[in-house]
Amino acid sequence: MTTKTLAHFFDDRWEQDRIQHFYYLATPAYQRLSRLAKHVVLKGHRGTGKTTLLRALDWRERLTNSHLRSALGDEPFADHTVGCFLQIKLLPVDMLDIWLRSSNDQVRYAIISSYLRASWIVEICAAIRGLNDARRFASYGEELADLGPVAQMVWEWVPKALKVGPVTTNETISIVDIDRIARGIMRYLRDAAAIEFPSPEDALTRLDLLDLGVVSSRVFSALATFVSRLGGEGLWTFRICMDEGEFLSEDWAVALRTLIRETDSPVYLAVSVLNSLGSSTRAAGASLSIDDREIVDLDDRPPEQMVDLLNGVMRARLELVGVARPRFDLKSFLGNPDLDELFEIAISRSERRAAERMRRRPRGGSPIREHLEQAGAIRANTAQSRRDESVGYRKKKIAGYLHLLGSLGIDRPTYAGWRIAVNMADNSVRDFVRFLRYAMELWSRDEPESMTDKDVAKFLAAPRLDYRLQDAALDRLGRQKLDSMSATLVDHVVASAVVKLFGEVSHRSDFYGDKRMGRPNANRIVVRDPGRPIEAGASYATLIRLLEQAASYGYISDLEITEGRLSCRVNRSFARHFGFSYWKPQYDTTLTFDLVGRAMTDSAAAPSKWLSSVATQPSARQGHPTLPGLGEWEGTSRG
Repeated sequence: MTTKTLAHFFDDRWEQDRIQHFYYLATPAYQRLSRLAKHVVLKGHRGTGKTTLLRALDWRERLTNSHLRSALGDEPFADHTVGCFLQIKLLPVDMLDIWLRSSNDQVRYAIISSYLRASWIVEICAAIRGLNDARRFASYGEELADLGPVAQMVWEWVPKALKVGPVTTNETISIVDIDRIARGIMRYLRDAAAIEFPSPEDALTRLDLLDLGVVSSRVFSALATFVSRLGGEGLWTFRICMDEGEFLSEDWAVALRTLIRETDSPVYLAVSVLNSLGSSTRAAGASLSIDDREIVDLDDRPPEQMVDLLNGVMRARLELVGVARPRFDLKSFLGNPDLDELFEIAISRSERRAAERMRRRPRGGSPIREHLEQAGAIRANTAQSRRDESVGYRKKKIAGYLHLLGSLGIDRPTYAGWRIAVNMADNSVRDFVRFLRYAMELWSRDEPESMTDKDVAKFLAAPRLDYRLQDAALDRLGRQKLDSMSATLVDHVVASAVVKLFGEVSHRSDFYGDKRMGRPNANRIVVRDPGRPIEAGASYATLIRLLEQAASYGYISDLEITEGRLSCRVNRSFARHFGFSYWKPQYDTTLTFDLVGRAMTDSAAAPSKWLSSVATQPSARQGHPTLPGLGEWEGTSRG
């Protein structure tokens, strides 16, 4: 195993670089993507596997990726779907938007939708030609015969401005001809946008783009008829896999949503987005519905599905770097300690007198359960086994664990085990790989690139990774991610301050909240529009922009922006570093914009300074601090 190979093994974008997608094929997300005869919006923050899933559908991968072909079986196109992968960031979004800035909605939609349709045609033509080169499924004569029914209509529509015409008569057309026409449309629009001549309105007329929708629909059907010669019963379809929807401007997003409503079989779209593609279309009152598209949410994978996927990822990496028949099992490797066990580790490392007294207590029983009973959060003497199995009790137990640590003066939790690590990865394969990398660095005390293949195999073959080491790696995951803001966000100083504020509020809520823990895990942060700027650099619009950027890189999650209100949570990869629950929030905490604005305008300060006006005060019982003045506390659970 070489140093270069080791670097790839621990590279958190390794799946994309090496294009190994086969372990995704068993996931429910892939099954829905490959089988749905419907448009799909693939939602998930960075690292959840959106690009990997879309690439696994791409015709090139199915033809050339030996591992993917092996996983798909003898016939990689058994689903009768030709996937075409397209990166949105390579589209001329900004250039066309500048050119269209003075045009009305109808012209903007006609130009943008025409460019998108033309790009789909180019990708489909490339796919068919590539498949025919590889499979030799049809002759040139059969190609002309299948495309013949649309030839005359296409040639009669083709505008003179494209300078493209039939080689012989207008009764025949080939895939090369169709490709030339589509490329001509794209080139004409790019050139016009680059020099801002002609105007969008003139270009619309010269290219006769208002009729392109009808023409392209007929062309798609003819191309599907031709590719059906690959064999099998049933209709063949094209899946246009458009990656990184965050690069769409609002005009392009509206155009794409409208096209989802207007585009039918044999073309189906699969668009990946970080948060939401939106729902409004060009037509007033016509929004996307469940009938128009399916949403596949990668941010909502159940833990067991995430474990299966991560096991596949690690086994694939081990196999491809030379480990024969790898048997990596995540649950065995990380273990599943009870919170009482983690509590014992936490107090063993504390020098607080309260922790020392707790260490000297008579052993036996559950200190967390006793704390919950004393706080009135659960009833004493109820059936333990049934309660322990319930999700509701597990959530209360983590709340009791954090609250008990806070009452002892211990400022951070000890976290370890597969269930906690998977929850903290927040459905991000990338963050989980980073956690393993940090664990290995701590285990070896060397950089992974300097280790040998035996070292890697020894590390991953351990019967169970030490819980204290896991805890340190989970803390490093949050610290390193916070430090990475300077390399990913433009306004990283202010964004970091806002994330730190939200993290500190989440921490104080979990460690020093209501003494009865009536609303544990109130870590969904809500901020309302004050209707006025606090001062320069601290407007509500600036906050929204910062949070959108932070959400796109996985610092903030579940960002929702509605009229006069936004809500979000800190990504769970920070749960150990900031010190809050690894469960998703159950309740809201509403912060005043004055408080958030304080962090934005004094971003170099510590969170304690921003929160100075709402400083902790001792409560009447056990000296637990509370946090008055953080704004309104929403008492309604949303999950």
